Amino acid sequence: MSRRWIVLAIGAVTAAASWAEAQTPFNAGTEATSTPAEAASIGGTPTIDMITLDGASLGVPLRFAGIVAGSERVELDGRKLVRGVDYRIDHAAGVLYLGFEARAGSRLIAAYRHDKALATTAQKGLAGAGAFSFQLVPGGLNMVVGLGMTERTGDGNVLSSNIFGWNNSFSFGAGKLSGLFLVGDRQRVQAQSLYEYEKPQDNVDVGRSQFLVQEAAANLGGGSVSASYQDISKNFTGFSAVEGAGYDAKLVQQFQKERGLKRFGMGLSQVGLGDLKLSSSFKTVGEGSESIDWRSLNVAAGTFSAEYSSQRVGSGFTRFKDLAEEDRGQLAKERGMSRERMAFQYKPKGVELSFSDSRIGDGNEKSIANRDFSLKSGAFALSTGTQSVDEGFSRIGSLLGPEQQRLAREVGASRSWTSLEWGAIPGLKEPLKYTRKSLVKGENSFESTDVRLAGSNWTFESTKMGSDDGFVGMGVMQDAERAEYVKSAAGLYAPNLQYKPDDVQRFLQGAGIDRSGTRLSLTPSKSTSLSLSETRVGSSTGGAKLQQASLSVGALGLSFRKQTMDDGFSDLSRLMHFERMQWGTLQGLDRTDWAAGGKFGGSQFSFTSLTASAPSGDASHQALKVSSGPFELEAHQRDVDASFSDVRQLLDPDKDNLFALRGYKERDVRASWAILPNLKLNAFLQDGKAIDSDEEKYLRDFRLSWTPDANSQVGFNDFSQRDDDPLRLLFGNNTQLLTLTRKFGSLGTFRYARETKDYDGELTDLPDSKREYVAVETKLDPKTTLLSEQTNTTFENGGKESVSTNTVSTEISKRVGVSISDVQVERNGEQPDETKRNYGMWLDFGRGIRLSYGYIRNLADEQAGTQQQQLQITPGTVGGITVGQGQYVEQRWDGLRTKSQGGVQVSASKPFSLGPLAINTMKFGFDSAADRGTWLKEDKSFQLQGNLFKNTFGVEYRGRMHPSGIRAIDRLFTFATDQSETQKVRATLAYKVRTLPDDEDIMIRNFNIVAKPFKDFEVSHQLLTNPEVAKGDALLGTITQASQVSAWKLDYKRSKDFTIGAEWKEIMDPKRPLLRTAGINLGLFGSSGSPLYLYYGLEQADLNADTRRTTHRYHLRFDQKPGPNQMFSFFIGNVSYQHSIIDGQPRSNWTLRLDYQLRF
Repeated sequence: MSRRWIVLAIGAVTAAASWAEAQTPFNAGTEATSTPAEAASIGGTPTIDMITLDGASLGVPLRFAGIVAGSERVELDGRKLVRGVDYRIDHAAGVLYLGFEARAGSRLIAAYRHDKALATTAQKGLAGAGAFSFQLVPGGLNMVVGLGMTERTGDGNVLSSNIFGWNNSFSFGAGKLSGLFLVGDRQRVQAQSLYEYEKPQDNVDVGRSQFLVQEAAANLGGGSVSASYQDISKNFTGFSAVEGAGYDAKLVQQFQKERGLKRFGMGLSQVGLGDLKLSSSFKTVGEGSESIDWRSLNVAAGTFSAEYSSQRVGSGFTRFKDLAEEDRGQLAKERGMSRERMAFQYKPKGVELSFSDSRIGDGNEKSIANRDFSLKSGAFALSTGTQSVDEGFSRIGSLLGPEQQRLAREVGASRSWTSLEWGAIPGLKEPLKYTRKSLVKGENSFESTDVRLAGSNWTFESTKMGSDDGFVGMGVMQDAERAEYVKSAAGLYAPNLQYKPDDVQRFLQGAGIDRSGTRLSLTPSKSTSLSLSETRVGSSTGGAKLQQASLSVGALGLSFRKQTMDDGFSDLSRLMHFERMQWGTLQGLDRTDWAAGGKFGGSQFSFTSLTASAPSGDASHQALKVSSGPFELEAHQRDVDASFSDVRQLLDPDKDNLFALRGYKERDVRASWAILPNLKLNAFLQDGKAIDSDEEKYLRDFRLSWTPDANSQVGFNDFSQRDDDPLRLLFGNNTQLLTLTRKFGSLGTFRYARETKDYDGELTDLPDSKREYVAVETKLDPKTTLLSEQTNTTFENGGKESVSTNTVSTEISKRVGVSISDVQVERNGEQPDETKRNYGMWLDFGRGIRLSYGYIRNLADEQAGTQQQQLQITPGTVGGITVGQGQYVEQRWDGLRTKSQGGVQVSASKPFSLGPLAINTMKFGFDSAADRGTWLKEDKSFQLQGNLFKNTFGVEYRGRMHPSGIRAIDRLFTFATDQSETQKVRATLAYKVRTLPDDEDIMIRNFNIVAKPFKDFEVSHQLLTNPEVAKGDALLGTITQASQVSAWKLDYKRSKDFTIGAEWKEIMDPKRPLLRTAGINLGLFGSSGSPLYLYYGLEQADLNADTRRTTHRYHLRFDQKPGPNQMFSFFIGNVSYQHSIIDGQPRSNWTLRLDYQLRF
């Protein structure tokens, strides 16, 4: 049977019930030769179609729909056809239906007029006879048929489609099968225009197509089993039939998007097999050989459960926008990537055991791996895990947002961690806590360990953290992780010790520094506590140790502190700020401190002791303070070597006194006694002896104060000072002073003083003297004060001096005031008389800043006059600027001499921005002194630090002048790019220009640059010239070493199975003019656990000015992956000398080593 008759037969059977008018004869009610019954309407656009028939279609679609009734004229192979006899026409759909079988290849010509307004609004782009259905099995199977459906596209194509299939919904027992199956046949109508120009038609999909969507579900074992399948041909267009079959319009739209894709899924949900519950799913969606696959498996049996899930996105899959999945955007990012996770949990009574292992692959053999294990049993809890991100993993930007934030810095790094808590140990109030963390980057690592135990009245804590010298992964740490490490480091010195945000940045620059600490705290009773601790810090250059102990019993306290430091510990300057406040800045310092204190009833005491030893000298200081009611006593003993010029660098409030007493042993006592409420006695006694000579000094100062009433005060002072050696008195002085003050209310204040001075010794020729002083002060008005003073002095040598001073001061406003003084000095004999004019002014800016100016003019009879000016500003902050203590003092002797001294400190009180520049620190300092036109001292400093986007920069200037007149200057420029591991280029640059007193410039450079031009490839360069070494007595605090280091390093890590690297280094210094080293290393089979390493190195070194040695080094090393009972490693290498061989030394020096361990 021909294809046409098959289609006609199906159409006749299926349409019998719903298309009754098709049974009416074409010529019913008309004559065979009659014309169309209705006259042609007016309007429309004329056209002529020529259509080549295929002999199989039910209808003949014209090129346009909306035919104007009666306007058509139809011919077949030259014969005119009569409507109602030879054909019928659906004007709205634009389809002719012939009343006879036409021969394939026949040509039909139709001339007609068409109008869009008359066309049927086609659903889903189709017109003509619509799809219809009828029930074969009521409620279970419906036949769906659509014949002669016409589709017209925008490019002029006319297509005819036939659709048939079924819509099923079967229920069987506990199961159900539902879905839709359609088969379509789509053909192009061979139609062309004989009237107007017709543009070329595009190619369209024709032929057979299908729509298959089926879902099955059934109850099984207390759960359910399900399966689904979807296969929609890319050229399927019969979606009106799909919607007619009962599918939601939005779902039909999604079906249209997924044409050409295949979906398959199956799953089990909570299926019971005895005590076992099983859930599993598999889902795939794809096109051709590319797909996205999801798998999952869940097993639960009583207290045990396990799960597995995976997701793989094909690298060639492209139709993400067509998917129904809500996370299709993320799936598009992860094209070519895979995810896997497996985990299990075991929770018997009182126990929780869990394990998880996840991996994210980038499709290029690079992955992110996470593994976690935890165990809880009663009071015991253990957690451990690892994380690694392969070097070369390039899909960080494709991960989920939180994953990107967490892993962006982690490329090439691996982590491991272990945490243990155990609360069932007898005697412990808190659980035992143990934490260990490790961060590995390249071949070096950072590790930390914390232990804590606590009983009812004691605690024990131990912390250790540090990294290898070459560790470059400090920047990998997360922000919170960095802060936690800094907090932990601060806790090594004291609980809750505060740190600054800048300390975090300094911590990141501390690669190669190790820190550790242990603390034991005991509280036997509420009033008794004991604390013991030890803190260590060190690097490859040396280290330091700090031991501390403190005991508190009631109101009594005792503390001990001992610090030891290696002389060569040069990394002291790289410590964090709070650490330097503990260790100080003095390299090689050993120090011991004792402190005690307490209260007894109304009395209290304190005792401190300091013993310090540094490379430049020793110092000690003991202090005792006692107070009991009206009595107070303070005693000190100091001993400082004359060579200890760095003593001011000690972290001690008494450091300035220690500096002033270099070369002396000194003792002093200060006492205060309130004999009566209105009668007080103060005394100060000091004795000193030079360490390197027999010179001795002592000082006595007694002060008595009596206040008979509220308006009267009497004071007496007895001051004595001596400086002598065993054979003679060098200097002696005794001064006695009696003072009287009486207030007379509104009349003013009266003051009287009587002073006697006695001098003795070989180093003074000052005459003894007696002085009387009388002063009257009164207010002329509430803001103006008048002071009149008269002083008369008589000297042992017959000289006399009378000084008369009159001062007027007034307050102009609350912020401005002035004062004027007139001083007349009269002397007998040849001593000149003097006239002085003193002028003063002050200005208050608020917020603690006050500017004052004073001017003193002294005119002598025949001697040169003198002049003194003083400008002073008090500390404070205003307008974002912090001003430190500042002053300028100038003394001038007319025509003879000018002497000046001044200094100020100014800084920004808080960070600020200048466009893209963020200024974090800005400071300026100046301190100077000059005499007779010569600079005695000039210290200038400037510091600027900030950020430009993610880059940091700094500028520092420091200039110092020695009293001898020599000057030295440092100018430092620093710049650092973003140090994140994901950056293509990372650089830290420090460039300092040091100008020496002889105007010679020394360039100090420390450049470190790392570049990643290609995937898995890294090149780095380091340049270090004229490095600095700390030296306390140097003008700028450091001296430079005339050396230079230049190094290049290349690394290529394609995978763990193939790594290759090369390094070249050149070192030059005065002791060895030239040293060059170069090497290349190759690593193979790293992922197997049994790596193989090959190395070749070349070294050239100058032995002296005329001799150079060349050395070759090469070796092979194999480390077999350790087994449960055995381990094997093999090494063979050679060091050979090409020339300049030392007598008796072999040219080649082979080394062979085998290591094998067997356990039994």
